[in-house]
Amino acid sequence: MNKSNAIIIAITFIVMSCGNTLENLKKERADLSKEVADLNQKLESIDAEIEKLEPSLEEAVLVSAQNIQESIFEHFVDLQSSVKTDQDVMMYPEFAGTLKLYVREGQHVSAGQIIGEINDGGISQQLGQAKAQANLAQTAFKKQESLWKQNIGSEIQYLQSKTNAEAAQKQVAAIQVQLGRTKLKAPFSGTIDKVIIQNGQVVAPGMPIIQLVSLGQMKVEADVPENYISSVKQGSDVHIEIPNLSKKLQSKIVKVGSSINPSNRTFNIEIHIPNTDGTIKPNLMAKIKILDYKNPNAFVVPTQVVKQDAKNNFYVYTIAKINKNEGVAKKTIIVKGKSSGNQTEVLMGLSPNDKVIIEGANNMSEGRKVRF
Repeated sequence: MNKSNAIIIAITFIVMSCGNTLENLKKERADLSKEVADLNQKLESIDAEIEKLEPSLEEAVLVSAQNIQESIFEHFVDLQSSVKTDQDVMMYPEFAGTLKLYVREGQHVSAGQIIGEINDGGISQQLGQAKAQANLAQTAFKKQESLWKQNIGSEIQYLQSKTNAEAAQKQVAAIQVQLGRTKLKAPFSGTIDKVIIQNGQVVAPGMPIIQLVSLGQMKVEADVPENYISSVKQGSDVHIEIPNLSKKLQSKIVKVGSSINPSNRTFNIEIHIPNTDGTIKPNLMAKIKILDYKNPNAFVVPTQVVKQDAKNNFYVYTIAKINKNEGVAKKTIIVKGKSSGNQTEVLMGLSPNDKVIIEGANNMSEGRKVRF
C-alpha cells in the first residue's frame, strides 16, 4: 500500500469518527488533499534522485577490464620457407672406367676422404715409367751441368739436358693429375645420403655417383616484401619454427639481398640454423618471424577491442565514474600503432591505470552502465 492510499484511508476514518459540520469537513478535506499532492511530488523527486545515485545492478552489464600499464611490444614479419644447405652436392666422375666404392649410404665421411676409385686403365704404370725417365733425365742434367761448370762440353748440350729434365718432370706431374681424377674425394665432411651407381659398374664423366650432404650448417632463405627494406636488416633477430619437428629456434639474419626482385617486389634474406643434433633435414618447412620493431614502454591492448567509427577514428571502451566495481562505459579515441598477432600498440589516448573493457566490448555503447 502506497502513502497516497494510506492518507485517503486516514481521511475516511476522520470523517467517520468526527461529528463536525459539513463546512468544517469540506475545509479539512481540501487541506488534506493539498497535503497529499505535496507528498506525491516529494516522493517523485526522491525516486528520481535515488535512480541517479544508485544505479540498479540489474541494468548494469557484466564486463571484464584490463588495467593499462607499460609493457614490451614487439612486431614481427611472418614468412614461410624451407630449410636448405649449401653442402648438398652430387658427385660426378672425371674419368671413365670401372667404379670401386669404399662407402655405403648413411656413412659419415671426412673432408678429403677417398670414397671411391675408378680403374685407371694403366695410368699408374705410365706414371712409373714417366718417373723413371724423369729420374734419368735429371741425372743426365746434373752430369752435364757439372761438366759445363768445368767448361767441358757445349752450351747447347747443357741446355738440351736441362730442357729434357724439366719436360720429364712436367710429364710426371701431368700423369699424376690424370691419375688423381680416378679417385673420388669428399669435398667436405658429411653423410652419404644416396648411392646412385653401385660398386663394379662402369662410369663416365657426367654420370652422378653419390649424393653427399652435410647437416652441420643449415639455412633458411626467404623473400621479404620491399616495404620492410628499412626495418629488416642484417643482424635482426629471428624466431624459427620447424612444425614437423615441434622445434623452435633463435637465430639472426646473416645476409640481406642488395636488390629488389621486380617480379614480386621482394628482397632475399638468409638465416643460419643451428643443427647440433642433426635432426633438421633439407627441404623441411620452416615458419620464420622476423623482429622488425620493438617498443619497451608501450601501452598494449588486445586487437579485438580496437574499433573504428564512421569518421575513421580508432577507439576503445574504458570505464569511467568508477564506484567500487561499477562504472560507465566511455568511448576513448586512440592513436593506433602497429599490430602483431592479437596485440595492438596504442600510441596516444590511454594513460596508466585506465581500465579498458575486454570481454563485453563488442556490444558496448557510450554511457552504458557496467560492473566488473
